[in-house]
Amino acid sequence: MTIDKEKLKALAEAARDYSGSDLIEHESRYNALACEVDPVTVLTLLAEIERHEAWRTAFLAERDAQMRQRDQLRAENEALRKDAERYRAIRDEIPHADLGRAILDVQTADEYDAAVDAAMAKEKSHD
Repeated sequence: MTIDKEKLKALAEAARDYSGSDLIEHESRYNALACEVDPVTVLTLLAEIERHEAWRTAFLAERDAQMRQRDQLRAENEALRKDAERYRAIRDEIPHADLGRAILDVQTADEYDAAVDAAMAKEKSHD
């Protein structure tokens, strides 16, 4: 069921705003509406519907923003995962002699991590 909220609002406002002469002139129509529902109640309910619609719109916008952020974080995570795989391959699979002078003395994975971190810091300082 679709509610024509604008029409309902106009009818409720008209019923609420009847002056004394209008009320006498339209007494039977007003009484029929008054028996069905109070115009102030209708206006209050319409305002509540509008408030909920505004909340829903804001909620959906926030949800969409969070989904975009989630997708961005997933993409960043995937890139980091690939970098970690590359790093582990270099650290664990490539012979140390092939990695250059800076790491020739490295014997353990932790020493290798420290050498890579130092090389990265040195490279960063050149930028």
